[in-house]
Amino acid sequence: MGISIRIRELFFFSLVALTAVGVGLALWPFISPQRSDLPWSTAINMDLNIADNLREVPVIEKREKIPGYKREAFGDGWARTSGPDLMALSAKYHCLLPTTRDLILATQFAVQPNDFSGAKSGRPAAQSCKFIGSIRDPYSPEIITAKKSDIDHLVPLAAAWDLGAAEWDPALRKAFANDPLNLVAVSAQHNRDKSDKLPAQWLPPDLGSRCWYARRLAAVFATYPLRVPQKDVSVLRQQCIFRKTTN
Repeated sequence: MGISIRIRELFFFSLVALTAVGVGLALWPFISPQRSDLPWSTAINMDLNIADNLREVPVIEKREKIPGYKREAFGDGWARTSGPDLMALSAKYHCLLPTTRDLILATQFAVQPNDFSGAKSGRPAAQSCKFIGSIRDPYSPEIITAKKSDIDHLVPLAAAWDLGAAEWDPALRKAFANDPLNLVAVSAQHNRDKSDKLPAQWLPPDLGSRCWYARRLAAVFATYPLRVPQKDVSVLRQQCIFRKTTN
């Protein structure tokens, strides 16, 4: 009798523990690494429903390597920023965010003005922004600073080239390479480990980060004329299993 009661107790506590884990995974992985108080926050933090976003995406059997890829095909480095978003952010932080990279760092790190002379860089003398403090790496429990982070293209440029971008005009490739929807500051090591891999070959080491990662990837695939391998579609659909809307 004592053994039977003990088994029931163990079963009950195991069920409670699994339920707690499920609830936790159902909630916090949906949070985007970027803050929601910036001009493009609607695009980044929209309700990213994997099933809806993948419904109209062309599916192919597998990724085929397309010759001719080079980073310069997507523009010469990070684009220079301009327009009303830049004006709004410059006013908000009282400093300049000259490139897309700076804009992405501003979505994740604290920002302060920094005395800056443009003599060495060739830019006009102005007060640039500096990024301070540390954050939890979006891909792992590692703590990172802006100086030790890379800007990751969630859909890697080399992969995008193979999946359709080789056929795009240069302007669309440049826009893709600088779209905040496809960019996030992460651990440099994890960015390099990922390289140009798609989700069937690589997912964030932190299990709790995989849902938002899959949602963002699906949104990028839905936004641009890309074809997605069947294996990758299947993997993306499996990352948010605790929420009905993403099945």
